[in-house]
Amino acid sequence: MLNQIKELINDNKYSCVIVKNDELIYAVSGRGIKPLLTFYLNNKEEMVGAFLADKVIGKAAALIAVDGRITSVYANMMSKSALELLKKNNIQVEYNILVNNILNRDKTDICFIEKAVMHCEDIEQGISNIINTLKQFEK
Repeated sequence: MLNQIKELINDNKYSCVIVKNDELIYAVSGRGIKPLLTFYLNNKEEMVGAFLADKVIGKAAALIAVDGRITSVYANMMSKSALELLKKNNIQVEYNILVNNILNRDKTDICFIEKAVMHCEDIEQGISNIINTLKQFEK
């Protein structure tokens, strides 16, 4: 089943997929961190022990995965800081492309959400930074 989930991500059918006990519990298309953050804020307890597949996993998404107690992550593209954080927290990791940083949509700078958590080592503070930064940019 996990190979099929990876294909859904790689074929751009979905941008974020969560599987638990071999059951698809979340599959959505969307941009940025919002699809994962939405599930986390509304269903955090469902993340425990689950598998997460996402198009892009940067440090912000890794913080959410760690706090949600995800056990395995797949990303088409992953940042080095995300890889380090996930491995440090004993989360199984697989990716296609490893990059230094996740860039913004026009590829001129580091993603603003990644900047918000770049130097954050505390999980709770990182989640707070993600939420507060999104609120600022939505105004």
